[in-house]
Amino acid sequence: MTEQKKTKRQVEELLGKVVDFAGDPFRLARYLLRLLRDPRVPQSAKLKLLGSGLYGWIEGDLIPDDIDALPGLGGVDDIILIVHGIKCLVAETDEEVAAELWPGDDASFKRVLTAVSWLDNQLFDRVAGWVRSALDKLAGTPAERFVKPRKSRSAD
Repeated sequence: MTEQKKTKRQVEELLGKVVDFAGDPFRLARYLLRLLRDPRVPQSAKLKLLGSGLYGWIEGDLIPDDIDALPGLGGVDDIILIVHGIKCLVAETDEEVAAELWPGDDASFKRVLTAVSWLDNQLFDRVAGWVRSALDKLAGTPAERFVKPRKSRSAD
């Protein structure tokens, strides 16, 4: 089996698991539209989702969609930003409003929130690790050397 077919099969399996866990993707789309239309949802959260969606739609990307060296990698940056936009939209919305607008039962709402949050955390943690590793290789020095540690605030 070629590497491209193996990657495609793994992505399909992951998406299948997400759909099994989180439910109907059309339900999520209806939910996002409800959030975008509701005046109780903060404008800044709506703009984050719209911005991430726009980024996925436009031609210019950080990682070109038609990259030949690593098939399937071109859409990763789009997926990361869209998932993060969804997480921001829901997280910045009042909890009662977010639950009220969900077109399903409470259990399915909690499953979707868990899935989106988990996926967002996994993607961001991995990308941060890749970026840190790439910087280390380029500089020949661990990136941590360039980041000053924050001083902890202590109660005086």
